[in-house]
Amino acid sequence: MPSGSHSSSGGGHFGGGGSFGGGSSSHGGGSFHSRGPMIFIWGGRRYSVPSKQSAIVRILTTLFVFALIFSIFTGIGLADSSNELKKIKADYEYYQSMVQNAEENSLYLTSAKITGRFYNDTADKYYLTYTIKTALDQTLEGETFCTYTLKESMQFEIGESVPVAVDSVTITLDTDSCLMDFKEMPIERLGEYTYTKGQITTTAIMTSIFGVASVGLLVASIVISVKYKELAPSTTKDDENKTQNSQPAEKENTWVCEYCGNVNDNKELHCTQCGAKHT
Repeated sequence: MPSGSHSSSGGGHFGGGGSFGGGSSSHGGGSFHSRGPMIFIWGGRRYSVPSKQSAIVRILTTLFVFALIFSIFTGIGLADSSNELKKIKADYEYYQSMVQNAEENSLYLTSAKITGRFYNDTADKYYLTYTIKTALDQTLEGETFCTYTLKESMQFEIGESVPVAVDSVTITLDTDSCLMDFKEMPIERLGEYTYTKGQITTTAIMTSIFGVASVGLLVASIVISVKYKELAPSTTKDDENKTQNSQPAEKENTWVCEYCGNVNDNKELHCTQCGAKHT
C-alpha cells in the first residue's frame, strides 16, 4: 500500500509492475484395459459386473476422483480470492478514511514529490511512486494503488509536488500516506479489485463445473454397476473337494474363474459367466 507500516510493494496488493508467471505440465500417457469383472457385495449376496462394463466403471471412477480433486483445489482458490477481495475492500476504506481525516484536519496533510510512473500488467493500470520528507529529513517512499490509465498518469510530472494525507502529525519512516486524489476514485477503479473480482467469478464457475461433473460421474458409475450386475456363484471348500474326488479327469480339463467361481472348459479363454480372461 502507499507507504509506511501499512504498505506493500509497488501498486498495492499486486506489487510494482508484477505479473503472474505461467507454467506448463504434462501427464504421462496410459491406457485402460480389462482387468476382469468387478466383484461387490450387496444385500448379503456376491455380485459381479462383466469385464466390458467393469472397464467403463473404472474409467468413470478415475475421472470422478480427478474431478473431485480439481473441485477441491478450485474451491480453495475461490476462498483465497474471496479473502483477498476482503483485504482490498478494507484497505480501500482505510485510505478513504485517511483522506477524509486530512480534509478535516490539516495537521494530517502534507506534500509529496512524484518520482515515477509504472505499469502493472496484472492490474492493467498504472501507479505512481513518490517520496515524503520526514521530521528528521529522511526520505519516506510510497506508491499509489493501480488506478490510473496512461493518460491519467501522464498528468503528473516527475518531480511535481502533490498533496498527500498522512496518518500521523509527526512524519517518520513508519508513517502511512495516500494521495489526496484517492478520494475521487470508486473502488472499481482499483485494478486489483477488478482483477480479483474476475478471478472469483472464473473460479466459482470452475468449482461448479468440477463439482457437478464429479457427482455425475459417480452416479453414472453406480448406475452401470447396478444395471449390469450379475449374481456371482461361489464355491465352498466342500464343493471343491467333491469336485476333486468325483471328477478328477474333468478337473484337468477345466479351470475355475477367480472372480466369480464359475467352472469353465480349458478351451475357453474367457469365463462364460462373467467374461474374465483366463490367466
